[in-house]
Amino acid sequence: MERVGQTLMKMGDNIEKNRNEITNAVKEIKEEISARFNVLDAKITEVHNKNVEIEKSVEFNCENTDQLKTEAQKIRVQIKEEVQMLNEKSILAEKHDRKYNLVFYGIPQTNEEDINETMSNFLQEQLQLNSKMEIANQHRLRKREDREGPPPIIVKFVHYRDLEAVLQKRNLLRKGQQVLQDLPQVMKQERHKLAGIAYDIRKHEHLKTRIRDHGIHMILETRGTGEKWKRREISL
Repeated sequence: MERVGQTLMKMGDNIEKNRNEITNAVKEIKEEISARFNVLDAKITEVHNKNVEIEKSVEFNCENTDQLKTEAQKIRVQIKEEVQMLNEKSILAEKHDRKYNLVFYGIPQTNEEDINETMSNFLQEQLQLNSKMEIANQHRLRKREDREGPPPIIVKFVHYRDLEAVLQKRNLLRKGQQVLQDLPQVMKQERHKLAGIAYDIRKHEHLKTRIRDHGIHMILETRGTGEKWKRREISL
């Protein structure tokens, strides 16, 4: 019996020893697992933080890009407006420089022509104007291939009142003759387009028409008998 008791005591000691070993092993495993989880958690946190930084960076870049696009658009609009303003000033300056000029179409040209004599005869004999008009310069322009008749004559008057006097005598012009104010090319093009429209209005609507300059543009006005001139809104 005593030997059996000793044997049981040894077995109990062994069981307790094994239990302690198992407990320690489980504890070590738990600690290792916990440590690994901590490492993984730290890595997850690091990745998350990087993602947040990337998202913020992308958002910032997007906002910055949108802001740059807006600013670029504003600059483009500003530059366009400034270019347009400079263009208008240039046209107005050219218009002012040509203010005292008239262009005469349909005046016959002779061999070995004296342009001064040609214009003097035209103004006095046909338009019945004073021979004392002061003219700064006059010469024939190059003939355009798309226009019939002799080359036009451009005349620069010293006094604007003389230019106006000529315009008031346009009713004395003969068929094929025309007197127009000298204008910048862009305004000449507008006048040419309006002239075609004015012809159709006179033909179909039986109204009187006139074309005159307004700033850097040309406008068409119409009127019936006894009526006042009214501007015709036309998109060119």
